[in-house]
Amino acid sequence: MQLLGPLHIAIVVALGVGIVGAEDTTKASADQSTINTGATLLKVANVLFLLIWCALAIATICFWVKESRLRADQRVVSKNPHYHTLGSCFSYDLFQVLIAVSAALPFILIRAIYSGLNAINLNTSPSSHHTTKFNPISGDWIIYLIMGLLMEIIVVAIYITAGMWCWFRHEKNSDASDVELRS
Repeated sequence: MQLLGPLHIAIVVALGVGIVGAEDTTKASADQSTINTGATLLKVANVLFLLIWCALAIATICFWVKESRLRADQRVVSKNPHYHTLGSCFSYDLFQVLIAVSAALPFILIRAIYSGLNAINLNTSPSSHHTTKFNPISGDWIIYLIMGLLMEIIVVAIYITAGMWCWFRHEKNSDASDVELRS
């Protein structure tokens, strides 16, 4: 899908903007203007990450629609005796990755919302309308544990499980093909 290439660039840009913003807000020698600029950059980075999440969700839905159409076409063609069954463009491994991405998307959204709440509530002015509740350093540790750290752990566990599943499947298939070649 043509959407994924520019999406990678957008992720790198959002990450860069977030890093510059975080650096500006945490400098010990920074004046108020630099801190405000950093806070604004963090907000921009979080908006970009939320837009990227929306694009990933749309891409995932498109992949699911395409995958289901290919499976339906494969069933129709396989019933025709004049055609051999077509292999789906979606291999089993790609199907597993699609499941993993779909399962991880809600947890990534929660983590992005947590980061957004942190950026929105940065206390860069004497106003009392800000809360430090979502700050990972000085905020509520239970909120950080659930919305921040736990979401990251779940996403990593999902991706590692999918990767290991595909790796074990390939190892099993390569062992079987080695036995066939030796026979």
